[in-house]
Amino acid sequence: MNVPKYSMDNKVKRDFLEFLKAAHTFKNEQFCDVEEYNLLKTVVNLDKETKEQLALFSNQTDICIDITQSDDEQQKIKITDDNHEETNLENSYKKPKDASVDIDITLHNGLVEEIKDWISGEEIVTQSILKEILALNTMSLDKLFKDLSNILTSEEIKKFWTSLSSNDSNNELILAKFLQFIFIPNSKLAYRYEFEEVFLAICEKDGKLLRSELIQELTKEYCSDNQTIIQYLIIFDNGYKTDILRDFVNSIDKLQADYIPIIETLLNPKVDQHVFCQLIEVMAFYAMDFCTDNSYGKLLYKLVNLMDKNLTSLEQPLKRILGTHKSIWKMKIEKTIVSWFNETLTQSFM
Repeated sequence: MNVPKYSMDNKVKRDFLEFLKAAHTFKNEQFCDVEEYNLLKTVVNLDKETKEQLALFSNQTDICIDITQSDDEQQKIKITDDNHEETNLENSYKKPKDASVDIDITLHNGLVEEIKDWISGEEIVTQSILKEILALNTMSLDKLFKDLSNILTSEEIKKFWTSLSSNDSNNELILAKFLQFIFIPNSKLAYRYEFEEVFLAICEKDGKLLRSELIQELTKEYCSDNQTIIQYLIIFDNGYKTDILRDFVNSIDKLQADYIPIIETLLNPKVDQHVFCQLIEVMAFYAMDFCTDNSYGKLLYKLVNLMDKNLTSLEQPLKRILGTHKSIWKMKIEKTIVSWFNETLTQSFM
């Protein structure tokens, strides 16, 4: 093809050189048109100085594209990498997809469906399926349990727990993932009697792990809808409630309104006096924030009725609270305190 050469002045050369540099930097092999490239190469006449400047820029990059070939040179663009391996551009428009990705997805979906099929009937999950679950890495296990959480009914979740707990080789990681991704998120949706059995069974199997997962859920920064979880807390015996309350108090660094019903639910006669002291100190520190709050007042009233009457160390924090508190519970609290603190507290408390 006889196409006249285009002669560029100095300004056009500078602009065109910048264009070539930008094109080289942001090149996309997928959209490279070889015919247009050849036409551009034929029409544009690059002098020796421009070629040297472009070559200097290209040599500073990881991949070099030779755009200075003459009309008689090879028409195919070659890309040379750091190892001087050449790849024909026409055969490198698309990188082949990793087939193992499709295989992994297929295996994952197959396992999800197999578990669902087994526990949607009368059967629990087979040992062979449990072995597949145990063989998964942490990332795959997270995805499996997240997907199961979206498709299992409450009865199926109970069956899945029965399957997991019946396996002698199941470990703490599996149980933790079950709690984190399946059981606790679904138990928050609505109160279900079948979940009571699961809570109690998990408490018996690994009470420490359940306690840890519950506290993590109850103290989430942006989680204020704990009413359903609180209903489940009621089913535990006082000893376990005491353990939860102790860990809960040690986990919080401030008093929030949504913590009050949790604490009130967990309070019981078995709570040790050290925990009572921690609670009174926290309540005293945030007394001004809850000076008219009836829930705060009710919690304090319950506390003073459960505490040891000889805790003189709480005289000052209680004075700070009652000095600012104005809820309907104030008179009842004062009456209770005065009735059994007169013998031990100083007259300045009155």
